[in-house]
Amino acid sequence: MKDENKIIAKKVLSLDSSRPEVEWDEADLWRHIEGRQNRKKRAVRTTYVAACIGILLCLGLIVYKSNPTTFTMEHTIEIGAVESQQPNDMLELEASTLEFIKASCKKDIDVCKSAEFKALTRELNTLELEITSLENMIATYGDDPSFVKSKIQIENLKSEIIGKLVQMILS
Repeated sequence: MKDENKIIAKKVLSLDSSRPEVEWDEADLWRHIEGRQNRKKRAVRTTYVAACIGILLCLGLIVYKSNPTTFTMEHTIEIGAVESQQPNDMLELEASTLEFIKASCKKDIDVCKSAEFKALTRELNTLELEITSLENMIATYGDDPSFVKSKIQIENLKSEIIGKLVQMILS
């Protein structure tokens, strides 16, 4: 033990002589020591805060998983006997509306020449072909609910397009 003290004393004396430009005032020395201690305290405090946040997040996740909120959405589709033919009144109304569109375009209205109007008329013709095809399938395979449902959807889309065409002519 005495040998160690002698070695340390020699080292301390050699430090003093090797670095004469560093002079430690007692107040500076204590400020330096306190600064190092404050850094250690800040590191411990930061670690403590990080650990607390981690624990709170874990607890929040546990609470969230234990009370799952579920939404249940139910819907039903009732498929009954649906006539595959439209009532005569609806057919007559649709036919008269299509005649109005054709007669208006024969008057050489600028709207009928627009690209949007032409695209809608092409789509209308395509939908009419699809309806005819579905009617043939229904006649061949019977009133399959999927055929009838598809026909209704296409007829609704056809009605929307006819409405858009009439709006374009009247505006």
